[in-house]
Amino acid sequence: MIRTRFSVQSTSVRSFLRSLSLVLVFVLLWYASTKFFFSQARLFPAPADVWDALVDILGGEGGTQSTYAATFATLKRLTIAFGISFVVGCVVGVVAGRRPLFFEFVSTPMWVGMAVPSIVWVFVFVVILGTGDTVPILALSILLAPNIAVPVAEGSKAISRHLSEMATAYHATPYQTVTQVYIPQLVPYFASAARVAFSLGVKVVVIAEVVGIEHGIGYELNFWFTAIQMAPVAAWGIILMTFGVMVDKLLFSPLERRAKRWQVA
Repeated sequence: MIRTRFSVQSTSVRSFLRSLSLVLVFVLLWYASTKFFFSQARLFPAPADVWDALVDILGGEGGTQSTYAATFATLKRLTIAFGISFVVGCVVGVVAGRRPLFFEFVSTPMWVGMAVPSIVWVFVFVVILGTGDTVPILALSILLAPNIAVPVAEGSKAISRHLSEMATAYHATPYQTVTQVYIPQLVPYFASAARVAFSLGVKVVVIAEVVGIEHGIGYELNFWFTAIQMAPVAAWGIILMTFGVMVDKLLFSPLERRAKRWQVA
């Protein structure tokens, strides 16, 4: 047991060191390129300029508003839209997987929702509803719900027929069948779909805000890009990348591993 834990810790340390070395190499190449090839600091900021912009952002200094107010507005829209799309996508996916006729009925709208770019939905809702929180939330929900429903539907199709028949043979109630037969088999699909949808949602909500929403990280990015100041843009990109990685490593990856334990058993 001690040897196994030591091996796991050693593997984690090596993985961290490899990631750190890649980051250092990237920063060195970045510094060299801005030092010797790209001398326009506004368009090609050096690592030190991006670091200064990052410090300003963490200090709450934004171009149009407090960076914390912008972050809160974006996270609020992302959380609401992700919650709506997750509930709708899971319900539609489970029913579609168990009812082939319903799957045929909703398959085309789901693929349309996945195929149409998010920017198109944003423009449509801006014309219909004007600017406001409703626009990015609706656009994001329409885009994310099919990305959750499709894998959940496939998981619903793969539910063990033998376990379902066993539940029927033992006269299990509908509640027992759902909670003890269906959900344990679907949880890995829920977790995997949520992981992919959330990472997509982080990118889409910022794009929706760039179009014309007056609050949020996307609005800040649009301001700095219009001012031809790329250092804050790069700094916000680092923050969003770090946020996505942290949520994935600290929340979705452990949930997905935990959800798959029943399969190992």
